[in-house]
Amino acid sequence: MSKDNKEFKNISKGRYVKKYFAVLGTITAVFAVFFASFVFIYQSNVEPAYVESHQIKDWQRLGKAEEEKGQEDNSMFSAPPRTNFLLIGCDKIAGLTDTIIAGTFVSATGEISLVSIPRDLYTTLERDKVRELNDMGRNPPRYFKLNSLYAYAGRGETGMEYLKNEISEILGIKFDYYAMVDTEGFRSVVDTIGGIDFEVPEGGLFYEDPGQDLYINLKGGMQHLNGSQAEGLVRFRKGYATQDLRRMEIQQEFLKVFLKTVLSKENLSSNLNALILDFIKYVDTDFGINDAAKYLSCISRVNADSVRCETLPCEGKMIDGAYYFILQEDEAKEIIDECFFGIKPAGEQESEIVSTAD
Repeated sequence: MSKDNKEFKNISKGRYVKKYFAVLGTITAVFAVFFASFVFIYQSNVEPAYVESHQIKDWQRLGKAEEEKGQEDNSMFSAPPRTNFLLIGCDKIAGLTDTIIAGTFVSATGEISLVSIPRDLYTTLERDKVRELNDMGRNPPRYFKLNSLYAYAGRGETGMEYLKNEISEILGIKFDYYAMVDTEGFRSVVDTIGGIDFEVPEGGLFYEDPGQDLYINLKGGMQHLNGSQAEGLVRFRKGYATQDLRRMEIQQEFLKVFLKTVLSKENLSSNLNALILDFIKYVDTDFGINDAAKYLSCISRVNADSVRCETLPCEGKMIDGAYYFILQEDEAKEIIDECFFGIKPAGEQESEIVSTAD
């Protein structure tokens, strides 16, 4: 448990603490919806080929964003205009980060944008990083799926640092905070708030894997899901035509419903203490007490219905007998520019100018 979380337990009960709990309850809701799952086998008829990793970073753009952030009010009670965060769902046994989501929060409007990153994203490390890991005895392969980097780097703080830095390199953004949860934490939070009402895809979801102790048996249509059932919903993928891509869409849909449920006055007033305990027990994060104070004045602006969800554009390819997602740079850059930098595609900007002139 982090030092911040230990200090949190000693905070006295009062009006400020109640507001503070509300913030952490909200953060818990966002973080806990992400979870880990295990690796399945993909199949494709694409011919094997070795490719280089792709990146969409634009360091001139990123440098400008960092310069602007340096001019912000850094008061402990003032949230920065934009906060970037990384959400991770990890399998504690294998150390695979099978859910990876980059997000951003705009304090003035309460706007949240989330970009799901395929766990099988093709990844290669720069030579200096490979040498660092080799010196630590980790010996990573020359290329691998992004979800395995955390394990290759040794897990813990070191693994998270390598994963966070690599995603920053790929996307061309820097993260202010990260949070990691596992399936146990996900189930607990859903049960804590009394379950979730969700429209299960038509035909239902059915799957069994005794090796993972995973049994999914959900009928189609509107269902009230407990923690275990919700876990099955967001882990299911084998029956979808697009498999992991469709699963990410379901996760995004679930997140919106989940966040809206947690933010309801009824849940915040009756489940705050339990949510905070879940946060302390299950969430590994560098978001601390002093950080939370900055968001007290703007967290009420968050509207779960307006959360923007995107999936990083990629193309599937077989490489040496394994299935990878290869980043589609141009399409991905447009999404990152708009979500994280507020830069709309050139065509849309021109259209708005013309519309305004008319």
